[in-house]
Amino acid sequence: MVLDPPTYPSLSAARKACRKGNVILIRTSQDNSTSIRGRAGDRVHPLDTVHIQTRLSNSFYPSLTYAKPAFDLPVIYEDDEIAIVDKPAGIVTYSHRKGGHGRMTVRAALPYCLKPPASNSTRQILRRPSPVHRLDKATSGLMVIAKTKGAMVDLSKSFAERSISKTYTAILNGLPDDEGLADNEGFALIDQPVVGKEAITRWKPLQYSKSLKANSGILTLVEFLPKTGRYHQLRDHSANALSCPIVGDTEHDGGTESALCFRDNGMYLCSNKVTLPHPTLSSLPSPPPPPGAPFSFHRSDDGRILLSAALPSLPEKYQKLMSREEKRVGKHSSSQG
Repeated sequence: MVLDPPTYPSLSAARKACRKGNVILIRTSQDNSTSIRGRAGDRVHPLDTVHIQTRLSNSFYPSLTYAKPAFDLPVIYEDDEIAIVDKPAGIVTYSHRKGGHGRMTVRAALPYCLKPPASNSTRQILRRPSPVHRLDKATSGLMVIAKTKGAMVDLSKSFAERSISKTYTAILNGLPDDEGLADNEGFALIDQPVVGKEAITRWKPLQYSKSLKANSGILTLVEFLPKTGRYHQLRDHSANALSCPIVGDTEHDGGTESALCFRDNGMYLCSNKVTLPHPTLSSLPSPPPPPGAPFSFHRSDDGRILLSAALPSLPEKYQKLMSREEKRVGKHSSSQG
């Protein structure tokens, strides 16, 4: 380009940059400004500005408005090493194409939602923040993110050693058999292999709702504490061990008439709490988190500093479904009377 001959020494090089989408033209008027993808032949008017997209470099997260994600990714906790974000249902962690990129992915959204670590960080900063684990596309809730290579190594090791605990909440289609609720916290144990591998889940019912469409006439809100992390473990255990598939789970609900009635609003499975050993903290933060913060710290029995983060509430659709089904049962009973 004429404005940057060292970078674009020829017209063909400038045109190639336009074809690759590296050139952004911001049109500015007295009232507003808009960003468009620059193309060869576009006119540049007074007040317009031309921007060049470049690759990410260490300790730099771009925040250009034209690349803002098309979905919200709330940040529950963040420091220079890690972050915990709330993934909405319907969003994938990585794209299966484009080397894991893709605008509608958690990975692509992270640089625009998180702050880069301080420049004086003693640990090597990742080129871009990276998820340490995955959540299914249909599952919503908390995801742990690493911002440095050291944090990625430490957190990956913690997952492998099962030092990180996660809590999920789901709505099941049916009334699971809760016999054998043995421990003092009211949890039952499922110990049933998934795809030939050991899979263990603790679970307990939280709430029941009558339903005209559900199996056994009941929807059950349950809490899951997986002890292992097999692929689709909770979905498999719900459908096969409890014989009550998660509402909206199109892969495990059997396609029954009852299941089809609940497929309109996605799957009802949410990762709503996570507790992990912080990769760098050796003492409790001072001052402590403010009252009402969605995270807290405490020291474990072995002296490590544990970070716990929790969603303040489940997604709105959970209570809506339970309440709606109860009301329908009430109306049906009234009409029959």
